[in-house]
This record gives sequence, structure tokens and C-alpha cells, in this order.
Amino acid sequence: MRFYAISINKTYGISIFNFSTVLCNNASDNTNNNTNGIDKKKLMARAWAMHRETRASISACMRRAWELVRLGKALHGNGLVTIVYKKKDGSIRKALATLNIGPGARSAMAFTRNESPKVFTYWDIEKCDFRCFKCENLLSWHK
Repeated sequence: MRFYAISINKTYGISIFNFSTVLCNNASDNTNNNTNGIDKKKLMARAWAMHRETRASISACMRRAWELVRLGKALHGNGLVTIVYKKKDGSIRKALATLNIGPGARSAMAFTRNESPKVFTYWDIEKCDFRCFKCENLLSWHK
């Protein structure tokens, strides 16, 4: 779509401004969905995935999704975080995690893993491998 504004001015005459380039550039920048480095589209996808999986209230799922955002920021920023979550078999796992890894491992993850809103992926320091857990199974985390 093209959007034009026509302005009639006595000194400059008629000027035409093309708004379509401004609107298209703003839409492609994803500025509406990204505030302070938080991808709101990913946040909502994660919350709704948890809601469909557990049938918990959407507000509880949103709180958990925000907790995962804070965890992701801590993993990117400070480096090492201890994560405690429940595994598929019901046992509790305590892991030393990070997302600050070398470029080779990160590129390997980009080609081998599809990012799903249902799981949270991290680099396990002790196992030296990528691990993931279901978002609703996070019990606690601390720096």
C-alpha cells in the first residue's frame, strides 16, 4: 500500500510526502513488539503455549513467561545461573547454566534446533551440551 500526504504551501508550492516508506520501515523493524530488548511476540507465544499445555490461568502463564524472560536476561548478562526444574521422569534437576558460549556452539545450535515456545534451551556447564526443559517445569533459579 502507498500512503501520500499532499501539502499546499504558499511559499513552497505543492509538496507530496510518501508515508509508505515510513510505515513499511517501522513495521519491519518490529519496534511495536520489542521494548527494552524484550520480544513481546515471543513472550505471548510462550505464555499461550503454557496455557494450552497446562490449562492454567493466562495470568499465571504470563507470570511464568516473564520469569523466563528474566532468566534469559540473567543468562545472557551475568553468565552463570543455577536453574532448578522438574524433568520428564519427575526427578528434580539442578543445573549450572549459561547462554554466553563460543560462536561455534551458538551457530551449531542455530542450525540444529528449532526454537519452540514450549521449551527453554540453555547451555549446561557441567554436561558441556545444550539442554532444554518445558517452560512450565521451571521451579527456581538464582545467580
